Amino acid sequence: MATDHDPFFVMDRTVTQGDDDEIVLSFSDADGLDVDISLWDFWYTVKANANDADSAAVIQVDPTDVTKSGSPTQNTVSIPIASADTTAAPARKYGHDIKISIGGKFQTIMHGILTIKEHQTKRTT
Repeated sequence: MATDHDPFFVMDRTVTQGDDDEIVLSFSDADGLDVDISLWDFWYTVKANANDADSAAVIQVDPTDVTKSGSPTQNTVSIPIASADTTAAPARKYGHDIKISIGGKFQTIMHGILTIKEHQTKRTT
């Protein structure tokens, strides 16, 4: 859970090639009350090297690809990682992060290592 008083955290994650995955984050304030994220934009990027251009990213998820939910306040975001992306990526460790924009101000709220492991079962039919 990310909060407005602790906006940055480290998340290491492992996914297997060919698998779909999803990062789900819920936001609350210091009092545990839901924070409305309906006007926030989210970007998720996975790169082999941090200095690579975003266009060279192994995985990119743009604001139009995320889902925001929650009732009555939208306080949860789901960031999909598609099987097509994990299939195309060589098995190894990558850097990944989530950047948000709130009212035109940008902040990286998460970073860490995404490990993509080679899958054993390659058939899907």
